[in-house]
Amino acid sequence: MRGLRRGVGAHGRHGDECMDCACVARACTSDATRRSGRGHPDPETLPLEEKCPARICHGEPTACPSGVGPNPELEAWPGPRNFCAEDDPSIVYARARMVMGDDQSSTGDDAHSVPAKEHIKRAARAGQNRVAIIGAGLSGLACAQTLRDHNVAVTVFDKGRAPGGRLSSRRVTLPSRDELSFDLGAQYFTVRDPGFARWVHSWQEGGVCEPWLGRVVAVDEITSTMSDTLPMMRWVGTPHMSALARHMARDLAVCCSRRVDLIERRAEGLVLLGEVGETRTTLTPARGVSQSVLGEFDTVLVALPAPQASALLQPLCPALAAAAQRTVFTPCFAAGVAPREGAGPVTDLPFDAAFIGRDSEQSDAALAWVARDTSKPSRGTAERWTLHASTRLSLALLDEPAERVAEILASEFARLFGVPEPEVMTARRWLYARAAAPSAEGAWLDENAGVGVCGDWLAGGRVEGAILSGVALAGRVLESWGR
Repeated sequence: MRGLRRGVGAHGRHGDECMDCACVARACTSDATRRSGRGHPDPETLPLEEKCPARICHGEPTACPSGVGPNPELEAWPGPRNFCAEDDPSIVYARARMVMGDDQSSTGDDAHSVPAKEHIKRAARAGQNRVAIIGAGLSGLACAQTLRDHNVAVTVFDKGRAPGGRLSSRRVTLPSRDELSFDLGAQYFTVRDPGFARWVHSWQEGGVCEPWLGRVVAVDEITSTMSDTLPMMRWVGTPHMSALARHMARDLAVCCSRRVDLIERRAEGLVLLGEVGETRTTLTPARGVSQSVLGEFDTVLVALPAPQASALLQPLCPALAAAAQRTVFTPCFAAGVAPREGAGPVTDLPFDAAFIGRDSEQSDAALAWVARDTSKPSRGTAERWTLHASTRLSLALLDEPAERVAEILASEFARLFGVPEPEVMTARRWLYARAAAPSAEGAWLDENAGVGVCGDWLAGGRVEGAILSGVALAGRVLESWGR
């Protein structure tokens, strides 16, 4: 189809980098874990994701400058506000092309070839284009921030009460306890790509992320034996994971509690129809299409999990909808637990987080991941744990209330580790937790329709993939305007 463009993610081909998800039956492990017969999930995408523990940062088990990534130009990153690290915006355009695997010369025989600077100038002149982004997760926010840094006015819509998507944290306040916060979504992230390392450096300078130095182990689901995972630099948002999204959204026009049900083409452009909820409320899925007009735009970019993106794109762009529909997502239940009143902290467990078995639909384990939130920086001292269910259990109990599944997870946590059963403080079901087989295409853009798609599921998964996909889509949009 003419006008249908697909960007290629920064990882284009992943080689031997482990792309397995903890709640997906894909046996992909490092050489060391292959030899040992184990494969351990790594929950840096929502909520869990397996990766090769031998790979640190950009894929090599070596020390990295500033502890972020193997990028010698890391110190050139200016600060937390902008994606563009240099004054010359053409450099950002060139980086976007590299992220999309399209690092071609701009002076070749192609009749459409134009120097990168001219593309950016034209894009700036096209700043009158009205752009909407549906989804205020990391991918949507990265796309919006990149476009904004090129003088493009962007409005971001999200049905949730606050930006962040699957980078979710929840605070619980009880009369007899201190306030407790739980990272129910993504547990941490790692850095492989030099471009993403610059984002992390800016977050660190902005005071919203720090390394997590907790001890992470792997527990065999059959023998209950415990072993250390190989060392790697893990990062977390501070004082909670959702702080990253709030930091990114602070200078953007983000409209939360706004659910988009339909994108309709009219004479005045692409019209978003949906529902406006009360401030700081999360809207439930629509039973029908609301006729409230949320806005009129020239370009609409969808930053949602593939099943949601497919449903939204079907009437307007069937080709993109069909492509998104081929991506299968798996669910995951999450629970936040704490010791019961009068019980002391669980201090005798010799770890701060643990992978349980190799998570897959065939695994008999009920738990896939447990983490002591207190061990993460800037979390306070009140003892609490986050528990993630296995794929098998999540699928089996998909229609059960999240609170009931959380009670099962709390009981299994006590049984597996020989501790008093904790009290469930909060629970959540992630219906679209992670892609079973993430793509590496980066982003999709249908120039004729004025519609694009981004998300971690288009860039290998993980927090890093979400950022790179958003940047890739922004690069495609700027490129299309330059023509």
